[in-house]
Amino acid sequence: MKKEYDFKKMKLRRRGPLAAPNAKVMKTFRMDLDILAWLQKEGERSGVGYQTAMMMILRKTMHGETNIVNEQKIREIVQEELKKVI
Repeated sequence: MKKEYDFKKMKLRRRGPLAAPNAKVMKTFRMDLDILAWLQKEGERSGVGYQTAMMMILRKTMHGETNIVNEQKIREIVQEELKKVI
């Protein structure tokens, strides 16, 4: 070993951020076949792939643009039940 090293000759590399803010992560998960089939149909209907369709749906839900519970379906059920009572 040398007693002294000249670090001025050493090439320094600057590292960027660990993950870009818009980076995508590869993650494996399982989903039911009926959900996959539905996502594929939704993707075809909107002209995108099923993964893009899934991301669009999740992003809308994340930002509160859609409710997970279908409000229209709840209204229909309530109206049907009210008709039975009246």
